[in-house]
Amino acid sequence: MDKDTALIIDKLNNTPDELITETVKELSHELNLSVASIWRKANKAGFRVRKERSDKNKTVISEDVINYIASRVLISRRRNKQFTNSVKKAYEDYEKEHGKIEAGYERVCAILRQRGLDKESLNLPTPALKLFSLHPNHVHLFDVTNCLQWHFKNKGGLSERDVEKIFYQNKVVKEAKKIKQELLRFVLIDHKSGAFFFWYYYTSGEKASDGLDFFSRAWGDKKELIKNTLGISDYNGKYQFQGLPKLLYSDKGSILKNKAMLNMMACLGVEVQTHEAGNPRAKGAVEGLMRIIGYDFESDLKTHNIQGIEALNAFALNWCLQRNEKAAFRGGTISRIDFWRKIKEDELILSPDYEVFKKLYHKPEVTRVCTVQGIINFEGRKYQCPDTNAYGKTVLIKVNALEYPAIDIHFNGYVYKSEPLEVDEYNNLILPNMATFGSFNALKKTELQHKKEELEQYASAKWGIEYKGKKDKKIALPSDNTPKAEIEIKQDNITYLPKAGKQAEVKDSSEPITVTLCHSEPAQQAKNLNSDSEESKKEELKKPVLIPLHQAIDLVLSEYGKITPVMNKNLKALYPHGVPAELTATDIYNTINKHSVVEVKHA
Repeated sequence: MDKDTALIIDKLNNTPDELITETVKELSHELNLSVASIWRKANKAGFRVRKERSDKNKTVISEDVINYIASRVLISRRRNKQFTNSVKKAYEDYEKEHGKIEAGYERVCAILRQRGLDKESLNLPTPALKLFSLHPNHVHLFDVTNCLQWHFKNKGGLSERDVEKIFYQNKVVKEAKKIKQELLRFVLIDHKSGAFFFWYYYTSGEKASDGLDFFSRAWGDKKELIKNTLGISDYNGKYQFQGLPKLLYSDKGSILKNKAMLNMMACLGVEVQTHEAGNPRAKGAVEGLMRIIGYDFESDLKTHNIQGIEALNAFALNWCLQRNEKAAFRGGTISRIDFWRKIKEDELILSPDYEVFKKLYHKPEVTRVCTVQGIINFEGRKYQCPDTNAYGKTVLIKVNALEYPAIDIHFNGYVYKSEPLEVDEYNNLILPNMATFGSFNALKKTELQHKKEELEQYASAKWGIEYKGKKDKKIALPSDNTPKAEIEIKQDNITYLPKAGKQAEVKDSSEPITVTLCHSEPAQQAKNLNSDSEESKKEELKKPVLIPLHQAIDLVLSEYGKITPVMNKNLKALYPHGVPAELTATDIYNTINKHSVVEVKHA
């Protein structure tokens, strides 16, 4: 603010409203300026004579009208940021549905502009935070672009399509179905230094196998790649961009949705993060690089006769070396690759070779139980394990996505590759070790079987046990190892000898198990039992043979199926010492099946 303007503002602020006009005339004579110039300087400095209206930014239009019109315009917005609906049409639609609006169309447009709801404001990008990486190889950004404008002719080299002419609105689906092979550009850039690598693939779509090949090239040492692709032997470390990142940031493409790819990244210690679809600013560095490649590199493809995908990648690698070495990043003073060379030793994690990538590229491992025939069920298919030692045990299954549906069976430190089993016309599994009737061949013995045979031989030599048949029937044969009757157990100076005893009294097997007790005196009973006379034997033979009560109950149950409590009580009352053996089940049942019985004392 100059001196004149400062003087004008100072006097006008200290002047009452009714004297403002006289003060302006005095300032005009004092400063030798016109009255209009005085007011222009005052207004430019922010001085206002008229007070703001109390109803400023207020309107008689209801909020429902504003929301209706603004929402109708917003929902018509396409992804190309064009609107198919207008404020005028939304204004007219509201009047058709709800009646006349109190304000005119121009006033509604002004209110929308004041509130930031006009088309220009609705197209503004959303606020975003600037992302920051700590060091080179901390964060790598990855993206895949479909280069529809390029294709390889059947007879000829790289050619360009007229995308606007071929893929117009009414023909895009029909033309897209005709495309069998697509030219995909895979791009990886280091967020901190801007060092980058890109490679082309001519394929039917995004494949995880192409992603595996790309990451092994992008993160690996470039010396062999440059030598094999460009034939340059004096590499001299010009393009050293390599190593695994801490974080890989990309969109939710099909490659990074693959479980095998995510498992490989986890094994390499690379964290994968994805952003929402339709948000290219999330990885602005790689999107900017895509534009640079499209303008600076692919613009030169028309002047070169590119024959095949190998020639295109060789041309791309040569341009990649030059661009990383000479072009500064983000307006800096050094090149991208020189910026990347500032990486420290503990920040550079060298990448393994392609074979290690292939081994790590598998789905999460699972366990399955192998049947006694060696069959393994996995994901609706059946496989067979060739190791008989695994039969009946739990095995570990790993799937390499490049070889699926073949699986790797891990057991006891060995890995067996197995293909899915096929079935014949009768829906029977076709096994490699199948045997038909009449030509049976036994399976190879397992380690457990060999160990069991060794134990059997040891038992035969040690204790003279002979094994017969296939079901471990063991018979101990007579040998010198049979224990002796008399055993001396020595402990210190004391010798323990077996105690002497008497032989057990064993009854004749022809005698009944249950013996009828007599009510004679004990002396007479002992005399009857120990007497060896003929009379005593005859008397013993004349005694009735009795069966125990529980056997009588089982006999009745087997015939009639039940015995009531009353019948059980009658049985105990009638036959307290046993039931005569000559009675049948029917005799016993008819006898005890009474309401009351008279106790009979048996002599």
